[in-house]
Amino acid sequence: MIKYLFTILLSVIFIKSYACRCATTSLHDKFNHADFVATAKITEIQPDTLNKDFHKVTIEIINLYKGEKSEKLSILSMLNSSCAFYPDKNSTWLIFANTFKDVLSFGFCSGSIQIDKNFDETKYPGLTANYRSGVDLKISALNWIKDNKIDIQNKYQIETIQSKLVDELKGYKGENKDFAIIEYSLEKDFTLKNVKLIKKFNNSRLSNLLKKVSANDFKAYHKTLKYLPQPTKLFVIYYFYPEEGSSKSFISIWDV
Repeated sequence: MIKYLFTILLSVIFIKSYACRCATTSLHDKFNHADFVATAKITEIQPDTLNKDFHKVTIEIINLYKGEKSEKLSILSMLNSSCAFYPDKNSTWLIFANTFKDVLSFGFCSGSIQIDKNFDETKYPGLTANYRSGVDLKISALNWIKDNKIDIQNKYQIETIQSKLVDELKGYKGENKDFAIIEYSLEKDFTLKNVKLIKKFNNSRLSNLLKKVSANDFKAYHKTLKYLPQPTKLFVIYYFYPEEGSSKSFISIWDV
């Protein structure tokens, strides 16, 4: 099923990105850069009479993760462009919205995800369920962060590198997708002071290995800063994807 999901989603990304050039980012990066994050149902869509590139939407918030509660948002619809975006009325979304020129909006490249999306099960059996399980994984991570009052904001826009993670943590047991979260404590010179596993996988052995491999493999840096203004903490979400057919299970920071 994952192979089907990869095939369809990568095809969509390739076609759209060829014209639209959307950056691929992880869940915690999307969260970090967004001004508003919530799961919500779109109840109304109307043209914006002042700006033809936008539509105004009314939403019913299911769960608010970041930002101020609001029933009114805009979508960057751009209907006459390759970045056209027009969600269905009554569809449910995980929304990542940003403020631009005093307008809080989301669009094709915002990273927002339709929760109740359906695929053609005749052509791609099992794809809908697999897609939704991936969305549920992201929402579960956000719910856990909210419930445990964890501030995962990357205050200084620190970049990270973990090159060995996927190769060293393949083939471990687990029937369901899962997530773990690690808290990295950094000194001002980006030296790693401490690694704390604040949310474990269901597989305890894999959780311990993740912590060990991450401590050895983790590198942090900044594009312009040589030193941070102060010691800080950085949170990274990791995902476990179970084996499928001949493909071994693996761990990634990318929420596929």
